[in-house]
Amino acid sequence: MIGGGALAGIVVIGLIVTGLLLTGALGPVTSTDGVVTVKVPKGWAQTHATLAANGKPVLVLARLKTTNGIEPHFIVADSGSFIPLSELEVGWQQFVESGKFPIAGSLGSLTRTTIGGAPALSVDFRGSQAFGQILFVDYGSKTYVIEMTSDPTEFARLRDTDFAAILSSWEWH
Repeated sequence: MIGGGALAGIVVIGLIVTGLLLTGALGPVTSTDGVVTVKVPKGWAQTHATLAANGKPVLVLARLKTTNGIEPHFIVADSGSFIPLSELEVGWQQFVESGKFPIAGSLGSLTRTTIGGAPALSVDFRGSQAFGQILFVDYGSKTYVIEMTSDPTEFARLRDTDFAAILSSWEWH
């Protein structure tokens, strides 16, 4: 029979290991669909979220510290379909003007980039409570949408530090 102290010790060790796994301290975290791994920066943890837009979140990271009540997020969602980036580029302005894009704020212009070697498009947005960047990435037969958001006072810094670290660690599987 295990004594109360030993049982408590096992529970504490289990909680520590779980915490290390969720914060990425023991290595990269993997998306729920098994397609992406990234390294989690210090002060961030894997969590869950729902999106207002279409798409199923497959990887959600949040910073453990808020600024002005805003919790920075890094969310990767599977759009559920394949949208060639060239089509998105051509129809972008019309799409934005249609009001169907679920961002409350102003959107910038699309720019081309890559994520883990896969072609991507990037757009900045400015809302009343949060600034961010959205990336559309075509990989395999899917289009992934990445949302990076934070309080407006820290978005530029996070884009150059934590968000950049997450994106540079991106690996496809």
